[in-house]
Amino acid sequence: MAGSASMAWWLARFEPLRPADYQRLKLPAPGETDLPGQLIEEQLRSHTHGLAAIGARRGGTPGEAAAREWVREHFERAGLHDVHVNPVVYPRWRRRQRSEVTFFTPAPYDPDFVVLNGSTPTPRAGSEYPLIDVGSGGETDYLVRNGRGLAGAVHLITGSRESRRDLVLRAASHGATAVVLAHDVASAPSQQLIENGTATPFPGNIPALAVSYETGQYLRQKLADTAVRALLYINVGYKLGGTANVVGEIPGLSAQFVVLAAHYDSWYSGAADNAAGVACLLELAAHWKRTGLRPKRTIRFVSYAAEEEGLIGSLFDVFLRAPLVKARCRGVVTPDVVGVPSGKLAFNGFPPLLAELGAKVAQDMGYTAATGYETAAPAGPDYADHWPYAQIKLPALVISKGPDPYYHTPFDTADRLDYTDLRWTAALTGALALRLAQR
Repeated sequence: MAGSASMAWWLARFEPLRPADYQRLKLPAPGETDLPGQLIEEQLRSHTHGLAAIGARRGGTPGEAAAREWVREHFERAGLHDVHVNPVVYPRWRRRQRSEVTFFTPAPYDPDFVVLNGSTPTPRAGSEYPLIDVGSGGETDYLVRNGRGLAGAVHLITGSRESRRDLVLRAASHGATAVVLAHDVASAPSQQLIENGTATPFPGNIPALAVSYETGQYLRQKLADTAVRALLYINVGYKLGGTANVVGEIPGLSAQFVVLAAHYDSWYSGAADNAAGVACLLELAAHWKRTGLRPKRTIRFVSYAAEEEGLIGSLFDVFLRAPLVKARCRGVVTPDVVGVPSGKLAFNGFPPLLAELGAKVAQDMGYTAATGYETAAPAGPDYADHWPYAQIKLPALVISKGPDPYYHTPFDTADRLDYTDLRWTAALTGALALRLAQR
């Protein structure tokens, strides 16, 4: 018992890098300044189109299996060493037969919706609850209501850009029986934007539904005039399933390693999220093999599975062998949602100064002047494949672009991306990985 407690303390508290190490990360690594001009834009475009063309790549589907094989083959073509797959077993959440949702306004209203990953089922007969408007679902919105009508109701959340996970967990903590999350951007005439994704990574919470901006506004207007009730029949469940992460390496001079990660799974075609991130890894691998890079630390390329289902691949990879990862890994960089033709290039992670360093490197390399986009740090997602590494106090950085109105919708397609921006994003990803690997 004492040994287990000591191990838990070491994993949670001990940071393998000292302040002086972070100071050295501010110095450019050999070869990083050439990256924007050396990476091949057409290769990034080709790889992004190739993976996105497979289509939906949810865990356990034929699309996911095809994508995994595609990534493995392209890791080998890029010249990576020891390319292999690492099996992952996990409780896989699945939609069963069609779920049903009706809002009585008081007339019946049956909108299009998506049941979000991690939702819990309702009884077979369905469940009926009052619907209430909790604004953007932030703590201030809940404080304003002061508990009135929160328990035993379905919470309607509109206009929020917080993560679904945080919104659903907060609603559950305030007694919600279910949550309806409306998209924060209006749909175009031919595009109904309903965001798919994971609401909670593990079972035991509440049903969570996504609807369009228009549905959210319609329900808000009805709630301003009358009581609205929601009848929910949510037919979902868990069963044990398997997938695998894809791994390859550029060997270094020591047993220590740095991880370059990008998940290959997706809800739909997933071009920005995250075929473009995988394309960054492939082009960096090919470039470094062409130039004969031999880093001080091994650069381990990992394309994670089931990220969209709650970071399953990276959680399995890191926590299953946490002592080894803690002892040998010296950081992770992951591009996730990149190449988006709008917004800012955002850097986030642990410690915060690593995110600030990312933005500084972008500024020094001339990212904004070359692309026209600004940078932000610390900003962007805090819940991506860098997260498990951050939990054991390893340097962990995610690079993303947005906000993207087409995130987790069928309209995240490869033809809309900005591949000049993606080339610069790949260069910055490589520069930051080199600083960790060559320090």
